Amino acid sequence: MVESPAGRLFHTILKALPEEQELIVLEPDVSVREALALLDKYNVSQIPIVKGKDTLGVFSYRSFAKRLAGVLPIAQQATLDVPVEEFIEQLRYASIKTRMAEWIGELDLMDAVLVGSEDKLHGVLTTIDALKYFYEIASPYVLIKEIELGLRQLIQHTVNESDLSICMELSLGKYYSENDKPIPKELKELTFYDYVMMLRFGKTYSYFKKALGGTEKLTYAR
Repeated sequence: MVESPAGRLFHTILKALPEEQELIVLEPDVSVREALALLDKYNVSQIPIVKGKDTLGVFSYRSFAKRLAGVLPIAQQATLDVPVEEFIEQLRYASIKTRMAEWIGELDLMDAVLVGSEDKLHGVLTTIDALKYFYEIASPYVLIKEIELGLRQLIQHTVNESDLSICMELSLGKYYSENDKPIPKELKELTFYDYVMMLRFGKTYSYFKKALGGTEKLTYAR
């Protein structure tokens, strides 16, 4: 599956579909016993049921549990030997070009969507696949936020309010003055950039040297 250049700009279904995913399918006459064994073996929550080129639906722990009560009176054999076609659950199909945001509700409702079409199945996208994809995208921003909060805590526990005002005036006064802005009065009003400027500024670094060690240049490099 190759994505168009324009598609690379958006968070499409294709991007969230794991590249290493091995598509496992079942014939309709495979027994529940075999299907459950495959779910456990491959650690998946659902497996598409395919007949020829057509995808009939999926067999899952949920579809098995939901249909079990209705099938038991009909089946004249052990439950685990009933064909999986008795436990088919329908999932919606998502195009590889569709934006992920359009399918969040469906993933929340059904835990998975089929990627492709009824006669050409590319894979199965699960809720955890989407979660891993978005986490990979968001993790750098989460890390930056954690660093920012860490710097705030460090500054807060290293200097008192009086010294903090001096540090802000020395390191940020010129910058805010040139931009016709008042210097923030509280630590929580500072930006990530402000924290960095305060800690790397030569005249203020002495206030934080005990906590950070080394020099302002070394700290900035970190």
